[in-house]
Amino acid sequence: MRLHLKTLFSLILLALLLPGGVKAQLGSFFQESTLSERSLGGNISIMAGAYTVDGIENRRAPTILQTSANSNFSFLGLRSGFDLNYSTDESGLRQNMNKIGFNMRWRWLQLEAGDVNPNFSTYGLSGARVRGGLLRVEPGNFLLELTGGRTQRAVLPNPDAGFRRPAFNQTAYAVKLGYGKQNSSYFHLSTFYAKDDVNSLGNQTLPITPQENITLTPDFQVLLFSGKLKLNSEVTVSYFTRDLNSSRIDIGESDIPDFLKGILQPRESSKLNYAGIANAELALDLFRLAMGYERIQPGFESLGRGTIRNDQETITLSPSVNLLNNRVRVSTSVKLGRDNLLGNRLQTQNNLNTNSSISYIISETVSLNGTYNFLLNRIENQSSGNENTTPDQSQISHNISIQPSFTFNTNSITHNISLNGGYIFSESDFGVRPGEGASDTFISESYSTNLNYVFTTQTGFSINSGVNFLTNDSDRNSIQNYGLTIGTGVNLFQNSLRVNLNGNVNKNRSEVQFSDSQLRVNELLQIGLNMNTTMNITDKDNLSLVVRGRSNRLQNGDGREFNELEGSINYRRRF
Repeated sequence: MRLHLKTLFSLILLALLLPGGVKAQLGSFFQESTLSERSLGGNISIMAGAYTVDGIENRRAPTILQTSANSNFSFLGLRSGFDLNYSTDESGLRQNMNKIGFNMRWRWLQLEAGDVNPNFSTYGLSGARVRGGLLRVEPGNFLLELTGGRTQRAVLPNPDAGFRRPAFNQTAYAVKLGYGKQNSSYFHLSTFYAKDDVNSLGNQTLPITPQENITLTPDFQVLLFSGKLKLNSEVTVSYFTRDLNSSRIDIGESDIPDFLKGILQPRESSKLNYAGIANAELALDLFRLAMGYERIQPGFESLGRGTIRNDQETITLSPSVNLLNNRVRVSTSVKLGRDNLLGNRLQTQNNLNTNSSISYIISETVSLNGTYNFLLNRIENQSSGNENTTPDQSQISHNISIQPSFTFNTNSITHNISLNGGYIFSESDFGVRPGEGASDTFISESYSTNLNYVFTTQTGFSINSGVNFLTNDSDRNSIQNYGLTIGTGVNLFQNSLRVNLNGNVNKNRSEVQFSDSQLRVNELLQIGLNMNTTMNITDKDNLSLVVRGRSNRLQNGDGREFNELEGSINYRRRF
């Protein structure tokens, strides 16, 4: 009897303590997770605009009225909202309720549902939107990520829908395992699988084929010498079937790895390929060196990242050094690239791109920046002696820019003067076929300069002005452009009203030399005026007015003169 009383007392005590303990644990869970966060926001706006032009056809409707409203809320991890838009320009009402999802984080746990955008690897799963869910578990140094759902909805062919391309219903799944931290050393292994539903569009002739894809990606990063040296690499192996309706092949004769033979059914349109990248970076106090190598095999495809340019190899080298107590920084980037990796194409493209820059802080008021870019692009033909062979082609360009800047303060006024001078030279050699004589070469040379001055007071009043000049000479063409810009801005009524006015004048002269020695000259004068006014009525309400005018005057040659004026007023309220 005593034993039964003791047991009964223990059960009663447990029943009294358990709800409090569970409640305490749940309370702690809600406080430490994002489930306790609540938000509600959105805005409504009304815009009315008018447009008029003479001398040319209307570019838009004479009047327009647009209204929009959107709302977003989050409660217990559930996020949603709506967009409502109406425009007289398209005479229609558009409403989007397609933004509902769930997002919850607690310590090392993250859970998402709805439309998610997982990024497991560069070439495997990166950028594809998954309508389903995502689970990320990261206790300590361990990592587990799972995602799955629909990546593409079925779209029936419709000739009346313009350029809309039909698509099969597609589902995808991905798993990622790893150990380590992103900002330290780590090793990850991820796989991605996607497949089209062959029956999702019914039985009809289609311009597309159902596809299937599985990828496997190991990637790692190693930090050495207290993080001064960083090495990382990532390689994706992709087994891609272009047409699930193509004939099957004997699994023993396929090129897929043994551990995948129980998952995939090889077909005549199946192909195994890979893409990868490797980087090394040395970071010292005054010197930094980064090196990289990327290779994407011809025909590489992945349903997890959309269109990718394949058949290319790139080598990069980027050193930089800081001097004079970090007042001078010199950096260079060299990139070598080529295609036709297997040598089975008629042409091979090689390119060299170098970019060098120097930044010098001479004093607190004076700084100097300079850049030089060199580009060499060459297309070589792999066959010779054939009269129909396209000749080798090349393109070379030099781009030099110098930018001194002066900034100083006088009597609570900030003055900024900047000058930019540039020179561009490019030469394109389109080659010559055997027996056709001299090669076809195009040369272009440009000089440009910009001088700008801005002064700003502490009250928000500002004046900006600038002049620019450009001249370009190429075969049978010559262009000169002169321009002047001036503007001002002011804050009124205790900064609740901001008014900006800007005007510009540009004169353009072009000369074209025809083969019959005829010279055609065109001269245009363009005048523009912009006004932008914003008033904060309350901390949630604002009203803006925008007016733009443009006048095009023909001074010599052929062309059309016109005057264009447009304006809009917009009211917006946030809540």
